[in-house]
Amino acid sequence: MRPKGNETERQPSNSEGFFMSEDTTNPPASSEQRLLIDELLAERMAQLGLKKSEVVRRWGYSNIGKGLRRLDQLRVGSFLPDKKLLSRLAAAVILTEPAIKDAIAATQYKLEQEEQEAKYREWLAWCARFKPHAILKTERKIPSPIFVVAFLGAENILRLDFDYTKPQDQWVEEVISKLPRDVIAFGKVTGFFINYAPNRMVEYDHEGTPVQELPEAKRPGRASMVLCRVNKIDYILGVAPTSTLRSHILDLEARVKARYEATPKQGKTRGFREFYDGAKSWSRVERVIARVEAGAEGTDTRFIVTNLNKSNARRLYEDVYCRRGQAENHIKSWKTHLAADRTSCTKASANQFRLFLHAGAYWLMWGLRQSMPRRSRWRVAQFDTLRLRLVKIAARVVEMKTMIRVHLPTACPSQEILRFALERIPRLVT
Repeated sequence: MRPKGNETERQPSNSEGFFMSEDTTNPPASSEQRLLIDELLAERMAQLGLKKSEVVRRWGYSNIGKGLRRLDQLRVGSFLPDKKLLSRLAAAVILTEPAIKDAIAATQYKLEQEEQEAKYREWLAWCARFKPHAILKTERKIPSPIFVVAFLGAENILRLDFDYTKPQDQWVEEVISKLPRDVIAFGKVTGFFINYAPNRMVEYDHEGTPVQELPEAKRPGRASMVLCRVNKIDYILGVAPTSTLRSHILDLEARVKARYEATPKQGKTRGFREFYDGAKSWSRVERVIARVEAGAEGTDTRFIVTNLNKSNARRLYEDVYCRRGQAENHIKSWKTHLAADRTSCTKASANQFRLFLHAGAYWLMWGLRQSMPRRSRWRVAQFDTLRLRLVKIAARVVEMKTMIRVHLPTACPSQEILRFALERIPRLVT
């Protein structure tokens, strides 16, 4: 454990916005004598001879799956029950409410201490590999969009390296010569910081005039799970498969593969499982959801991590996480399949009108696709497929007094789906 007070080096507590800050949380009184909530519940369940499902029923949950998720989240410290649920839980395991409150407080304190220890170890490693460098000062303290920083890393965007083997009086001039006008996600550059050492930083404006000197280095923060949790931001992120994560779902992979091999004509088979685990770089265990899919190409496994407590594993993966990819597909359909990025007019108003026309074309194509039979391949076809197969085809048009006849060639493909679509066109209009 990291000692408190003046006996250790000072951890950088820098700044504001997207930069790191030190969390100084005082421990609850006599936390050493308290059992963690996981140990307390496990001991009490063993004494009473209760299984997890029995505890959930006694807790008052009619939905056993939801209750089991709540119990698992409580035992790892990611769920704090309200007063009513706390009273029910105390009655379920025959304990007093203060005893459970104390165990929850001890659990929260331990998790906070582990996060502080992880930050401190990371800071020591950063000090060991430190080299003088500059950090750009920008107009935005919080990046927008923040997901760009999550992918690229704030330090990779804001850090500016220079030849620190030169004399120190030449460092400022070299940094000024390399200053960009603006940077992605953070906006216009308004100045810079030079980290001369882990315990010395000087702030300069964009002309190289010193503004202030601080006894700590400037470090960009990271769009991490800790940052989201501290700022009460919900997250659901994809994580790379590891041997530790895969060890939780080996039996699920075997069952899903066996189900597909038993009925291969019914298409791909999916299975879901959730558990709590953490990588070495994480400060605590998190809720992990695994999706296993078996098909003709083999078995495919994906993992996501989230702090969302509601919904089951399937719904979170398919209805929440996969919505991100679906949103990207909508943009792709509008730009690529309908050429919405063709804004080559010389006037902004003309280009804006072109975008309105492309938006109208998008809604027409979307309505056509939604009118297709639910289980047909046309219901999920891309817009360029619909345009080439159902719209951009040769035909002879005969205009009469009361109707317009469209004569298609006898060799026209997809005649049945064309007839079905033409019957439903009036619904698109109304």
